[in-house]
Amino acid sequence: MENLNIREADARDLDLLQELYGQLDSYHAEILPENFQTFEGPRRPKEILKEKINNLDKVILIAFNENRAVGYADAQVCSNPPYPMFRKKSFVLVDNVFVIPSERRLGIGKKLFNAVEDWSMKKGHLLLRLKVYASNKVATAFYNSLGFYGFSQEFEKKIVC
Repeated sequence: MENLNIREADARDLDLLQELYGQLDSYHAEILPENFQTFEGPRRPKEILKEKINNLDKVILIAFNENRAVGYADAQVCSNPPYPMFRKKSFVLVDNVFVIPSERRLGIGKKLFNAVEDWSMKKGHLLLRLKVYASNKVATAFYNSLGFYGFSQEFEKKIVC
């Protein structure tokens, strides 16, 4: 994809970001209806998006193909809890990655991750982490193809009365 451009989001992108987050939210509601629901209105308050854009330890990257937004990734610097049993370790947590359905399997997701890695290295962090729902097999396979591996698991149990 030769006309792909990835840049950091800024204040002029707030409406665009709400649209992109909305598409991700709708996708999650489709594949995980027990956890997500569809709704009307803004998907993320603009104040939250502005905070992500203006915080030096957070980033939202938007991928454009010929001036049309086709995906995004957002990430933030995190660290282990400050308890004595943990080693001091900081990392970049990738919160969301989304490519619009018509543009998938064209290498955009990989390029977004490359851009996150570049941002992470500029911040001095050489470890990326992310979370994915176990039922999201497509995303899990994609992350594995990028070199991610299982690090932790989260479990859930429904209590039957």
